[in-house]
Amino acid sequence: LSIATLLAQHNHVVAVDIIPEKVEMINNKKSPIQDAYIEKYLAEKELDQFSLYKNNLIIYNSQMEYTKIDKPCNTIDVLPTVLNLFNIEYDSRIIIGKDILDDSSEGLVIFADHSWLNEYGAYSATNGTFSGSKDDDYVNYICSLVENRYLMSRNILIQDYYKLIFD
Repeated sequence: LSIATLLAQHNHVVAVDIIPEKVEMINNKKSPIQDAYIEKYLAEKELDQFSLYKNNLIIYNSQMEYTKIDKPCNTIDVLPTVLNLFNIEYDSRIIIGKDILDDSSEGLVIFADHSWLNEYGAYSATNGTFSGSKDDDYVNYICSLVENRYLMSRNILIQDYYKLIFD
């Protein structure tokens, strides 16, 4: 639990235990063992739905200069980034992510509940609130973009789009 608590400061950690009482204690932000650090961490650490998914990614190519990217990215953005980094051609119709290293693309992370996160803030679809530096028109635009992406994804599945482009 000590190592999991340490890792949880900068990573998403899932703790598993066969004793239901211990799991319940952790879920209620109480430490099942006597440890001042863990007790303090559980008592003080507030995680919102967006912080839970923050993580680091390192992509290495010996021909590349060091680059740090601060914009929000999603796991779907990793494949087009790696393909472009290694100059591998691909059909962009079948890969929906964006190249993380491309400065012209805006970072956008979309969550399963239609919430989203980008460099300007975070929108919670659960309660319809935005915390960030943009006005309602911008928030409505991004919400519309998110809904359109969900609609397109749904239509891809219903229409079996991948079968059509590979036949």
